[in-house]
Amino acid sequence: MSGAWPWDRGERALQQAQAAGITLRKANNKSGYKNVSITPGSRPRPYLAQLRDNGKLVTLGSFATAEEAALCVARSPAGQAAAERVAAAARPRPTPPTREQALRQAQAEGVTLRRADNKTGYANVYVNYARFKPYHAQVSRMGSHITLGSFATPEEAALCVARSQEAAERAAAERAAAPLPMAQLMGEQARPQRASYANLTVQPSEEALQQARDATIGAVALEIIYEAAEAAAIELGAEVAAEVMAGIALGL
Repeated sequence: MSGAWPWDRGERALQQAQAAGITLRKANNKSGYKNVSITPGSRPRPYLAQLRDNGKLVTLGSFATAEEAALCVARSPAGQAAAERVAAAARPRPTPPTREQALRQAQAEGVTLRRADNKTGYANVYVNYARFKPYHAQVSRMGSHITLGSFATPEEAALCVARSQEAAERAAAERAAAPLPMAQLMGEQARPQRASYANLTVQPSEEALQQARDATIGAVALEIIYEAAEAAAIELGAEVAAEVMAGIALGL
């Protein structure tokens, strides 16, 4: 395209973008395109393509037309990532369930929304005064406060709490039922206790050993499962946390 007139080159760039299914991002600036600026006195290539990639300003090149510069931006990996972020932000978000829908869903799943004498009416659900999602779900695990998310209704937040607790308890029970190595089963409580008499060692009974095994299993399982449940609820969203935890429980 070196011998074409600038307007021809711009038209060709638009045709190439259309053929490849690429959208040239418009902008309210002198060039008319995002990440394309005009460098005065830089004829015959006055259009500069620049964008930020991981916080660094990257120059992609100078071009005779704004369309060529915009096409270069759109083709670059950083430009594609930026376009995807814009498209994702423009996608309609799913409508949150109403109070009645959340209650029906809880009944269908067989989970109980724990009531409480607070502003929301539900345990582990608090008001955070946000505009769109004013109800905050938070639980305590291993001495730490874990945030499960913010929701449009208190019933939706309470459903998230109930799912998280049910998934953690179910996975802990399945994990406790699985056999563990004897070295892990035998904790400090299961070790022989020495009496105060010389040359006399008291061995624990089988019942004491089993109690120690149960205590160790419970502590280890709950710690593992609660951490997994919290991560699932935070990273994947409350709606899929229960399904993810069921899969984790089977794999433990």
